[in-house]
Parts: sequence; structure tokens; C-alpha cells
Amino acid sequence: MGAPTAWHAARTGASVVAIGVPEPADLTRHHGLFGAWHDASRLVWQRHAHPADTEFTARAIEVIRTLEAEGSPSILTEVGFLFAAAVGRDEGMLPVPDDLAGIAALDIAELRQRFEYLALADDVTGYTEDAPSGYMSPRGLVAALLVSAQTAGAEVIPERVTGVDVLATHTELRTSTGRSFTAKKAVLATGAFSNTTDFLPRPVALRRKSETALMAELDLDKNPALRDMPIFVYQLESELIADIYMVPPMVYPDGRTMMKFGANTRHDAYLDDPGIERWYREGDSDSVVPDMRTAFRRLFPDIVVDDWHGVRCVITRTPHGRPYIDTLVDGRLYCAIGGNGHSAKWSGAIGGLAASLALTNDWTDTVIPAEHHRIQYADEPHTWTTRDLLV
Repeated sequence: MGAPTAWHAARTGASVVAIGVPEPADLTRHHGLFGAWHDASRLVWQRHAHPADTEFTARAIEVIRTLEAEGSPSILTEVGFLFAAAVGRDEGMLPVPDDLAGIAALDIAELRQRFEYLALADDVTGYTEDAPSGYMSPRGLVAALLVSAQTAGAEVIPERVTGVDVLATHTELRTSTGRSFTAKKAVLATGAFSNTTDFLPRPVALRRKSETALMAELDLDKNPALRDMPIFVYQLESELIADIYMVPPMVYPDGRTMMKFGANTRHDAYLDDPGIERWYREGDSDSVVPDMRTAFRRLFPDIVVDDWHGVRCVITRTPHGRPYIDTLVDGRLYCAIGGNGHSAKWSGAIGGLAASLALTNDWTDTVIPAEHHRIQYADEPHTWTTRDLLV
């Protein structure tokens, strides 16, 4: 969320500095902050049950298109989207209105005919979306945003912020190398680590959930049916996993072709402040692999997989299920925190709202409601609308 906030602000002509820790070279040896953007793929689909969320995606895709038009390496791979759900598990996504362009509703017979490699339950229905739905590179997006922001005059500091002081006329930020920066205003985009710092006036209401994805390493020549696979969300509930999301086979930076398979599992847990770093560095993601591999095999019975890998991440949830984009100290300190699993896909839109709020000290957007993004503090009563742990 920080990189697009800096990008949007810099393009207005404002004086901007973006300070953040680079991706660690070795997770097992790294002590400190981690970011959910340290990855090569995230899902991007357009339609959501709430129109404001659909608008979020449209704005974020427009940011990606702008960056690519400026010469950035490709960020979004437009392979389309498949949504499928068992009865009662559609989260408001079914049925699909007839007047939406690029969307086709499918019954189980049509799903099986078009996606013959999937073993879906008999009560499943769904729909497909055409491009630009697909998968994006979070690393590529962040890199492109920062390069473009620098072209617009922003300064990028690859350091860790260790202190934030809010004063009557300005804010002061200190970094791990002893440097200090003075600005009229600051935006905190501190992710899962937000409450581990002393930057916030009060701890905010967050649940940090461990997230594991199963990476199926395979050879497309052995699995030709997967060459045209779209990104895939499958809403079901079983004794093992629920809420499956998938990225089709792609070549990762290490040269391996892998297919990402994520889900909520019975092994997921909420992480306390010290536990977040431990999970990223040395969490027991292998414990999830047997359940996920079993679920994968049920869904893709004929796919030939050469090897399996588990990768760790953290989903930062807010009670209302949307990012906090709000004022912390009037005229001085603002925040963009809490991706709820959508921060990569929505980052371009989140950054636009956060930058506008900080620059004007006002919510000027006429489409996205400010109340969707109000901050909630940990010591206040609140109702969690986001899904709880599977067990």
C-alpha cells in the first residue's frame, strides 16, 4: 500500500519520500519486517458482491495499465477468471446479472465441459470473466511504482523507520541508520506489523492470520490442459480446507514452473506481535501440505506433479473487511493498513485514496464511501464481519 500512495502523491507534484525495507535476501536469516508483496503472483478479478469493491479493482487495474504504458515490464497476465461455488457458499457472487460484459454464467455441465481437468461437486455453479482478469506480480508492481514515483520527483529510502514523532507543525521520522526526515504529513502503510511499532497513537483492531500456499511444481508438457487455465476461486467447505484460490502454472524467478494453491485450513492461527516475524522466518508451513495436497488431488485427479512446496504469508484482517484508510492525527498522520487478502489487487486504488486524504485532509471521493475505511481501535467494541478461522 505504501508504494502506490507515494506514486499517487508524487504525481500531484507534492514533495514525497517513500521509506521502506527492501525484500530480505534470505527469509530464514532475516530479523525484522516482512512484506506480503514479496511474491511473484496475486489474483486479480473484477466483479465483487459490493459495487465499491468492483470499483476498487477497476481503479487498481488502471494504475497497472498506466505503469505498463510508461514502459514497465509486464505486471498483469490476463488469463481470465473462474469463480465456482457450492450451494450456500457463493458469498453474494451468484447468480450473475445478465448485463455484465465479459461474464458468462455456467452450470455444472458447462463447467465440466469447459474445464475438464477439474473434478467439481455436482451442486457447483459459477461464472467466468474475460481479460483483464488474471494474475499480477506484486514485486513487479512495487518496483514499477517506485521507479515511476522517482521519475515524478519522489525520493525512495531503502531503510527501516524506527520512530515517528507528530509535532504541532510537522512530523519527524527516524530510520535505522540514524537519518531523520521532516514532513508536513506522513502516511503509515505498516501492514501486519502495524501494532508492533510505537508509531500509532493507539493499537488498531487487527487479526493477523497465518496463510500457507501449496506450490505444485510441474511440467506443462505433461499437463497440456493447464496451458489455458484461468485464475480460479472455489468456494466450498470440507473437513480439510475451504475457500480455495489458485494461480495457473507460471514460471517463477528461479526457473521452476509452479501452480499456486491457497486456502483456509484447519492449521491456520492468529499471530500475536512476536509471532508474526517467527511465522515468516521459520513457521511450520509443512504441516499444512498433506491436507492441501489431498485437496489438490481431489480437484485435479489427473495432473502430474513433480514436487510440492509450501510458502508462508500473513493476511491482515480488519473487523469490517476493508482497508483502514483514515486520519490518525488531524493534519499530520494518516494510515493505509489492513489488506484482508486483497492488498495487492486493490493497492493502486488504496494508494490513491490514502494520498488524496493526506494531501487534502479530507475524503473527497464520491464513489468509495469513507465509512467503509474508518479505522477501529483495539480498545473499542467492534463486530468482526470477516470469516473466522476454519477451526
